[in-house]
Amino acid sequence: LDEARLTRQLGVGRAAGLIADAKDAGLLPIDTVPTDAGEAFRLLTEILNAEEPPPRVDTVDSASEANGLLERRTTLRNSVRELNDKIHGLEEFARVDSDYSDELNEHRARLASIGLIPDAIDEHPACPICQTPLSDPGVHDALEHNLGRVSRRLELAQRDQPRVSAARAGLVQERAQVRAELTDIEAALDALARTDDIRATAQRAWDHQSFVRGRIAQYLDTTTLETDDTIQSLERTIETLEAQAERLSDALDPEALRSRVDSQLAIVGRRMTELARSLPLEHSDHSVRIDPYRLTVVADTPEGPAYMDAGAIGSGMSWVGYHLTAYLALQHFFIETNRP
Repeated sequence: LDEARLTRQLGVGRAAGLIADAKDAGLLPIDTVPTDAGEAFRLLTEILNAEEPPPRVDTVDSASEANGLLERRTTLRNSVRELNDKIHGLEEFARVDSDYSDELNEHRARLASIGLIPDAIDEHPACPICQTPLSDPGVHDALEHNLGRVSRRLELAQRDQPRVSAARAGLVQERAQVRAELTDIEAALDALARTDDIRATAQRAWDHQSFVRGRIAQYLDTTTLETDDTIQSLERTIETLEAQAERLSDALDPEALRSRVDSQLAIVGRRMTELARSLPLEHSDHSVRIDPYRLTVVADTPEGPAYMDAGAIGSGMSWVGYHLTAYLALQHFFIETNRP
């Protein structure tokens, strides 16, 4: 009754906090303001009965996709390193070849400038220094062979340069393509990271809404909005129960109960005394009664109460006799008062 009255007096009561939580979680428009408890209950019930929409986030397995992209990125980075090594090797080869060709040309130019290397091999060769005819054909052949070898080396060096340049250009182009793919992969990984952030934010919002729904369900299960008729009925029921409780309290008053028990035991005691005197039993010339606190037979004597459990009534005949008188006296009282 107190909770029902409190709900009616406070209007939205505890529901106000749940309404605020629902607005914060996006379950209600931010400008929703219930005017009374009935409207608050209606809004909370609508929230609980509304179909829960799924999270507005794609269900792509971003973890496996990211792992695939990371593996591909590692492969491409290794490819870039290999291409860099190849390009560096070709550049080093071209540099060495160029240096070698330059050195040969420089030496040949120096020797030719002083006439040590003729432009052509004469049929009658002479020493390039003293112009003495060379009668030994071996010297002539050796000179011709060396000049031919130098010329071939220069031709080979010059012939390799275009092929090296073409190979290097192909490797540079391939490296550019790999780097472009790496850039695309990095962009894809960044997009996945942003998607994961969006998904995590949506999941947190979803979890918060589920938590608020659970609190609303618990509140609606344990709280009811009582009408005026229900409150009045509860008030009448409480008044009736309070009157019954008051009557029971009066009936169970310790003093009244003790007085009633003493009065009834006095009646039983008079019957016990009559039966004890008719036998006769020890101390039967005085009054005999039941002590309700010690649950034993006691005889009132001039010297004071004689309790059976204390041995003041000692003979076996008295023990049996007083048990019998107590039983008969109680049965007589129950019969007289129509007690079971």
